[in-house]
Amino acid sequence: MPDPVNSPNQGAGPVKDAAFHARVGQTIKGKWHLDGLLGVGGMAAVFAASHRNGQRAALKILHIDFAREKGVQDRFLREAYVSNKIGHSACVAVLDDDVTELGEPFLIMELLEGETLRDLWKRAGKRVPVEHVLGIAERILDCLVACHASGVIHRDLKPANIFITNESEVKVLDFGVAQLRDAAGEMTATGTALGTPAYMSPEQAMGLVDQLDGRTDLFSVGAMIHALATGKRINHGRTENEALIMAATTPVPSVAKIGADLPIDVIAIIDRSLAWDRRNRFADAKEMQAAVLAALAALASGVAARPEVHTSRPVSMPTIPSPSRGGSIRPPGASIRPSTALPPIITHAPGSAVEVTAAENDPRVVGLRDLFKQVDRLLPSVRQFGWDHPATERTLRTAFEAFAEALGKEPALARMAVRPYSLLTLGQTVWEPGPPFDSIPYNLFACGFRSLRIEPTITIEELRSVITLMMLDPGRDLPPEDDMAAAFWERGLQHVKYEVADVFAEGDATEREAFYSESDKIEEVAAAASQSHVSRIEAKAMAVSTDRSALRGSDEARGATPMALEVVVRAVYATQLEIPSERWSERFVDVLVEGYIDAAFCRDAALVLASMRRSSADLVVAGRLPVVIALWAALTERLGQRISGNDFHKLSGALTNAMFGAEALELALTHLRTHADQFPAFEPVLRVLSARELTVILGALRAGPDAALRGAILAYIERVAAGNEVQIGAAAAGLDPELACQLMALIARVGSPASKVVLASMGESEDMNVRLEAKVLSAGTPDLANAELVTTLESSSALLRMAALRAMSRHALRGAFPAVARHVKAPNFNELGTDERRELLRTLITLSTDHGEALLLEIVKKGGVFVSQSREGTRVVAAEVLGELSRSMIVNEALREVSQTRWGTSDDTRNAALAASSRVSARAKEALPAPSTPQNEGGAAK
Repeated sequence: MPDPVNSPNQGAGPVKDAAFHARVGQTIKGKWHLDGLLGVGGMAAVFAASHRNGQRAALKILHIDFAREKGVQDRFLREAYVSNKIGHSACVAVLDDDVTELGEPFLIMELLEGETLRDLWKRAGKRVPVEHVLGIAERILDCLVACHASGVIHRDLKPANIFITNESEVKVLDFGVAQLRDAAGEMTATGTALGTPAYMSPEQAMGLVDQLDGRTDLFSVGAMIHALATGKRINHGRTENEALIMAATTPVPSVAKIGADLPIDVIAIIDRSLAWDRRNRFADAKEMQAAVLAALAALASGVAARPEVHTSRPVSMPTIPSPSRGGSIRPPGASIRPSTALPPIITHAPGSAVEVTAAENDPRVVGLRDLFKQVDRLLPSVRQFGWDHPATERTLRTAFEAFAEALGKEPALARMAVRPYSLLTLGQTVWEPGPPFDSIPYNLFACGFRSLRIEPTITIEELRSVITLMMLDPGRDLPPEDDMAAAFWERGLQHVKYEVADVFAEGDATEREAFYSESDKIEEVAAAASQSHVSRIEAKAMAVSTDRSALRGSDEARGATPMALEVVVRAVYATQLEIPSERWSERFVDVLVEGYIDAAFCRDAALVLASMRRSSADLVVAGRLPVVIALWAALTERLGQRISGNDFHKLSGALTNAMFGAEALELALTHLRTHADQFPAFEPVLRVLSARELTVILGALRAGPDAALRGAILAYIERVAAGNEVQIGAAAAGLDPELACQLMALIARVGSPASKVVLASMGESEDMNVRLEAKVLSAGTPDLANAELVTTLESSSALLRMAALRAMSRHALRGAFPAVARHVKAPNFNELGTDERRELLRTLITLSTDHGEALLLEIVKKGGVFVSQSREGTRVVAAEVLGELSRSMIVNEALREVSQTRWGTSDDTRNAALAASSRVSARAKEALPAPSTPQNEGGAAK
């Protein structure tokens, strides 16, 4: 018999679980015997219990830590009120509430037996047949119709909160975070996002509590359908915070990109429910339910194509539900749990031989998974540092040695089937890379790869080539006429074998016949549409031919045609008909602008812009970015001559985004990294580019552009920062400290409530530079910032102390000078690391030039009877810092004196002082004003 389950929240930790297990066997309030622990969540534990009268139920007991917090208690007890208020069969009935002898509130609920939708999804290999997904979604939507009619918004719909009973009924759990629209006050403050990022609507992620309505729940249902049908969650970040930021800032792309095998009407349902603007979603749960029922009917009748799902083991699935069945989604006798003994099964992959599926813990499967862990370590290093970095080389060498050793023992180990989201061996998933590398298997599959085999004799250079090719984005990194199969073939990898299918040919005969039929109809329409233009085209061609003949005709040929011209007349017309290339370019721009304006007037501007987008991308790929920039500048200038005001801004903005948006912008920025001389011409584009390209721009910033491009990128980010603070804050994590601090200062200058929230969250970052900078920017006053950083100077971490010093210098916190000087004068100063001593001395001069230089000169001059290595090291560092920052002739003279001192001064110190003196002298001369030119009394120069 399956274990009864009522709580989707598992895994409070071994220690806490042991404490809860210890309660099993106790009796609560003298009548409820705790039979077993069902689950432990962050707020409560759920037990299966028996009443003394024989009744069985689930007891949900609030953790003792929360028992005295009224806000948490109210939310806990509200679940009972909300669930009972709705009164739908999919809501778990709450029978009563009470308080244990220890003072813990608890709910008495109907006992459910079965599994959560999350568990079903996992054992199905994260890919559930679409008809079953829609069946479950229809039941959830039926419940939401009742919820929304009662003024209740669930706000935390996710697979873990959907339960499938052994009777195949769908139950919606955890109304603890539900919002009552008619409540007197909302328990969650505005700006706080409760829910799960992978299933959370943008408005909920942004904390806009007062703007939530039923369409927020519809977004969550769409996100669940997306995850169950494709195996991929939306907003799948590396951390919970990153996922939350993605939910608040990044629209969900069409599911067709990763679920091309889904029926069109299912794709339409998912895309509409996940629309960024809630006005574009379904109006209510009833409308979405009707769409789901229509899709189910199409699947049942065979009108819609059924996607083929490959799972790693047999999974019993519920049947399609129907409202007439009272919510049941399982036929009589069907099992909802997997069998304990799973025999090998036969799977048929498209285009591959029949293969025996091994068990999940088969040594060959486990071994290959371990090998791909090495690849998982290698990919981020390649992405961040490139192939030439020592860290990448070490990781590559480790991965190669692991592959060589494993394949030497088991030559047939690395034979893998390619799927859109993973690589499989013996029917088991051996590699399912996470973001941003989850596009690797998808790109391979989309380009026709169906199997991949690595032979034991592979060389390290071949492994490097394979990884390089896998990381390509076919649409961005390859010419339009190429794909990844061609790229693999061109590399000539002798020890890497692969099977590539004709992607088009994989459809069945019916689909191909339908495609050909549709193509014939399109061709007929195109032929009919063009027929009316043929006579005009022929006439123009004849005119061009006649003109050329007339102009080219000789005296002997003049009689051959009545159009032949006399020599004099021909000479006159020739000068007027011959048009230079510059004039042709002007005419091209004129025609294009006129066509664009006319298309915009007829609401067909998208047709013109789509063509411009493709042409721009092709030109950039061909290395002709200057041509695209020049064309854009000419079109924008001519557009400004034709129209003005809001119309100009609207059309020119759309033109800019078409020519330099998305893919074209990525290509252009990549091109500029190796062609910096072309940047000045490109800079005006960045000054007018819209905020929708922020994601691409932030990606370019992470790639490490040169100083000029970086400055222009930062100027763009500052221009569009308002409203995008969360996304910019997320991008700052992991950047070079100086660059990250620049982004944070930019966020702080926005001064919006969102910027304050972002800075506060960044104050908890693991990156010490980000954390300190956020605290300084959030401090409000220089005195508070001073106090924060001075306290940090007492940290035991040298890296943290240096980060605090850099923050002091960056913000010129002069009040911190005494604390820094105290550390410099401390007895242990000479024992500090060289980098920290240098940072302390730099900070002194930055905070107070006069006092700092005086203190550093004192250190440089302070020799001794005997030469001390640690003291001389400090003198060298002080001299170098003065040479780096000072421009005082007094400092110059003092350094020169030290360079000539013999007693108690090491050669290193003398050399450092001499070099520093030269640098200070040169800098001081540059700062002197230019001498005035003597003039005569009349004012003329002598």
